[in-house]
Amino acid sequence: MKKCSVWILLFILIGFLFFSCASGSDWYPTGKVEISKYRVYDTPDGLRNCTVFYKVSNTGQSRINQSTVSIQLDTDKGSYLTTVVNTTVVLPGKSIYGSVNISFFDITETVNDSGSITVTDYFFE
Repeated sequence: MKKCSVWILLFILIGFLFFSCASGSDWYPTGKVEISKYRVYDTPDGLRNCTVFYKVSNTGQSRINQSTVSIQLDTDKGSYLTTVVNTTVVLPGKSIYGSVNISFFDITETVNDSGSITVTDYFFE
């Protein structure tokens, strides 16, 4: 009987520890990324560039140590895809801004509107 009681007590203890642990959402970095603005400009050497500014917001309870953001930019002549990794720490409830520069293939390319630039994916560590 004592041996059975010990096993039952051990089983209850393990179950309690398992179900009382915090869920991953309590400690795993969470947040959102949005495009802030963009700027298209011509360089002195005859190229056309677009600088895209984005905002990383920490909506979770733990800090974001690194953010990886993928952006798609559509022009009247095609699409560009890029991924940028930012190692700036973002504290809970705070935001940072980042930017990425995209060089166009054609000097006459234009971005139609702000909806032509989208965040296609992101994740945090």
